[in-house]
Amino acid sequence: NTQVNASDGTVSVSDSPDTGLTGTWLADADSTTVSGTSTLADIELRIGDVVGFSSGNANSGIVTSIVSNTEITLAQATGGLETIGLGGATAITGPASLSRKKRSAFKEPSGTATNPHMLGSLSVGAGGTIITGTDTNFTRQVHVGDILTFKDDTTKQNNRRRVTAIGNSTSLTVATKLDFAVTTAAAYGGTWSREWEYASNFGSEPLTSVHAYNVTGSKDVGDEIHVVIVDEDGDILGAKDVRGGNNPEKQVIEKYEAVSVASGATGTTGEILYYKEAINDKSDYVRWTDHDAMGDAPLDAGSNKITYDWGAALDTGNTSAYFSGAFSDTGSNGIMTASFSSGVDGYSDSASDEITAYSYFKDPAKIDVSLLISGEASNTLCTYLINEIAETRKDCVVFISPEEADVVNTEGNEVTNAIARRNAMPSTSYAVMDGSYKYMFDRYNSVYRWVPMNGDVAGICAQADNVNPYVSPAGFTRGNIKGAEFIAYVPNNAERDDLYLNGINPIASFPGKGKVLFGDKTLLARPSSFDRI
Repeated sequence: NTQVNASDGTVSVSDSPDTGLTGTWLADADSTTVSGTSTLADIELRIGDVVGFSSGNANSGIVTSIVSNTEITLAQATGGLETIGLGGATAITGPASLSRKKRSAFKEPSGTATNPHMLGSLSVGAGGTIITGTDTNFTRQVHVGDILTFKDDTTKQNNRRRVTAIGNSTSLTVATKLDFAVTTAAAYGGTWSREWEYASNFGSEPLTSVHAYNVTGSKDVGDEIHVVIVDEDGDILGAKDVRGGNNPEKQVIEKYEAVSVASGATGTTGEILYYKEAINDKSDYVRWTDHDAMGDAPLDAGSNKITYDWGAALDTGNTSAYFSGAFSDTGSNGIMTASFSSGVDGYSDSASDEITAYSYFKDPAKIDVSLLISGEASNTLCTYLINEIAETRKDCVVFISPEEADVVNTEGNEVTNAIARRNAMPSTSYAVMDGSYKYMFDRYNSVYRWVPMNGDVAGICAQADNVNPYVSPAGFTRGNIKGAEFIAYVPNNAERDDLYLNGINPIASFPGKGKVLFGDKTLLARPSSFDRI
């Protein structure tokens, strides 16, 4: 049950987390089938919800199926079997109003012994790790990885243990042994709670964003999620992330708090909230690829979508809009945990990968580009950029450099290698090639790097266009190279002539003049008015 601050649109959990259900309900004695009048079970309930019609364990049960808006099956977990209906041997008459207990993958409270949220009671021997439940329903209420909190018989203090396996509805395993026994409900207070293992890294549970509230007018959209990336094996931060037990160790690499599954969601200051874009824009370690299946909208009895799918844009004024919550037809849901393995640094790519990326520039109706910078590019990629993009569009020019191995630390072979590179390219007036690399400081990583100069030449051409597009960009007035500690090699007069005759624009260095673009040819092999930039 949530509440909204009307002044700023922020949504929070209300002081009374139980939610009254629409309509009224009836059930026969010992029957798990509950029938409703004017009810909205498809919309208001999910399998795994705990509901009740008055105080007491006998009057609380768990939703095991949703047949329609007016029919559900609701069972107590007596002896681990879902065969006894709500109210036990007493029929639900009246008819009665039902309330749904707080449901959240983030955290679910224990409630009280007479009004429980987490069903049943727990027992485990001192030194044990297998917890046995009485009238529990672990398979529907607990996730592997959850932190369970409960008191032992001796100290009456809270024990926190991480779940490593769920055997069935009355048996689960925790990671750390218990120092003291937990026997009867009366001995320790009779209640227990669960929370997401990473809940302590976030201020509160994800609910409805201000964006979603402002668009729809509803406080119950439920578009927010939390995402956390931790060092599971200790390979990055030097220690493993350990949750629960006596000595928890948090090793958080990145976290994204209260991001949204609604496409186009933004924060109050314009920041990106849509989780796909937020992660892809900011993460140094992961790349979003697809929505998890738990974000798929569940279907009602007529196979109609009940909620929005993750990634959908919200409709303005749709006060009934909401996303799939913490439970689904398989029971507990709302948490997706994945271990990454076999990863490599993402700096190596193939010509095929690069061609796929550059293919977005093929359609001039979609992307406006005049100067296409190739960077460090293979002969295959350069030929693709010329033939498939520039020659096809006929409104842009490709800028090409030698490969690093052609000119860096290859003293005496630079000119030969650069000419061989040029000869591997087609003849075209839609491409320009320079002849060197520059050594410059990478201020983002605090190192020096060799960088191809086609970006510099494209920049010089862009600047020259601002002055006079019909004047050569080369020379001492317009062709100055900036930000270079030094260049890979400085061609002499004869080498500059050799490069220029082969359609390669030399990068020269002159005392007092700096580094200069000293040529303005295109890669058109035959004499023409188009063989100059």
